[in-house]
Amino acid sequence: MTDITLSGSLELIVTQATPKPEVQCFITARYRNFTATAKGFHMASELPIDNYAQYRVDYKDKNENPAKVQTVVWAVSDTAIATVVQDSTDPQLCTVTPAGSLGDIQLTATADVDLDVILVKNLVTTLDISVIAGQAISGVITQVGSNQPITQRVEPAITPTSDTSAPVDPAAAPAAATA
Repeated sequence: MTDITLSGSLELIVTQATPKPEVQCFITARYRNFTATAKGFHMASELPIDNYAQYRVDYKDKNENPAKVQTVVWAVSDTAIATVVQDSTDPQLCTVTPAGSLGDIQLTATADVDLDVILVKNLVTTLDISVIAGQAISGVITQVGSNQPITQRVEPAITPTSDTSAPVDPAAAPAAATA
């Protein structure tokens, strides 16, 4: 048997290491001809209010292999800002459409990653989306400040419209009016 003898004070700090998730999430956003895929758990996106976008969630195991899930359920945190519709043929795909208000929402994809029929182990993947103003279609000009008095009038400079350095032909000049 080994004895340990200490003198003085001892502070022991034990922390639990954060394990790497067994399943990694991938979110793919598609808008017109643009596609962006992000991996991880802390992601964000901007969506102009006059557009909609499709999002896809994919799952991988800790070795980057495609992972199967049983179900995927999509939701948004505030339906006054945007709505979500799950694709009828691919449950890992959805369409987010702004509802008319600017603001921030959180899109969630909740998947049952336990392939057992009875047990449920949910994995929630989130994407923060900012619904932003759309493309400008009009402009408004407003006066800034109040009217101000003119203290010194500045006359515009008069620029000659013809070359005055050339000699003038008296026959070409118009006749003077007589009274």
